[in-house]
Amino acid sequence: MEAMSISLVSRCFGVSARMLRYYEQAGLNRSFRREDYAYRMYDKTALSRLSLILILRKLRIPVKQIRTILQKPEAAAAVEIFMKNISELDDEITALSTIREILSRLVDALRQKAGVRLHDLIAQDCDIPACLGSLPSESINFREDKTMNKLKTAHERLSKLTDVRIVFLPPSTIAAARYIEDEPENRAQEMIDDFVRKSGLSAVKPDLRLYGFNHPNPVDETGFHGYEMWVAIPDDIVVPPPLEKKRFAGGFYNKKYR
Repeated sequence: MEAMSISLVSRCFGVSARMLRYYEQAGLNRSFRREDYAYRMYDKTALSRLSLILILRKLRIPVKQIRTILQKPEAAAAVEIFMKNISELDDEITALSTIREILSRLVDALRQKAGVRLHDLIAQDCDIPACLGSLPSESINFREDKTMNKLKTAHERLSKLTDVRIVFLPPSTIAAARYIEDEPENRAQEMIDDFVRKSGLSAVKPDLRLYGFNHPNPVDETGFHGYEMWVAIPDDIVVPPPLEKKRFAGGFYNKKYR
């Protein structure tokens, strides 16, 4: 590949000349100037490097971390950075999921209570302002570190109250499996796993949710206890016995850390 001018690189790679100059100022890439040519040029090495930079930027890798990757070509450096970004993405996904679920809760409540004002609805539900107190009031831009820090702080407040986690569970139709005897958790799990496999549930509902709890609790005089496990399902799916089809109202719940 022959050397290309900055304007040609801009057109071919779909990136502005201003951004190309920024990458150079940040130490990510380098151009050169021919004696008989007024504009800066990019050689084969610089073009290859630019391709990698743009791929990493599309993966939302910050410029500072890209510089580290380029300076340390060994795989271990990239793996460490990628794992850090995966962890941050998990936090972002969790925060976004929390926001989405609370918005869904508000939508359901507004539809069920025709004529109610949003302000009155929220005022009646003290859990929502308490959980969302640290969310930013401005428009959310996930490219801004400060906003993401606020989102993460909001999720931490949703998730932690001393040793208790507050979670919002959305309303859903569920298939329930209950077992009372020895190792009820394992037997209830086996029943749910068998149902998911035979119904192909993971294909029609890739975001399926699993819930589990003791039922009854505590252990009775026989030495056994019961356990019930739920899996969220589409409303129209058929649930074979001994599983039961139920409607879960959803809401905020406390969960102790283990």
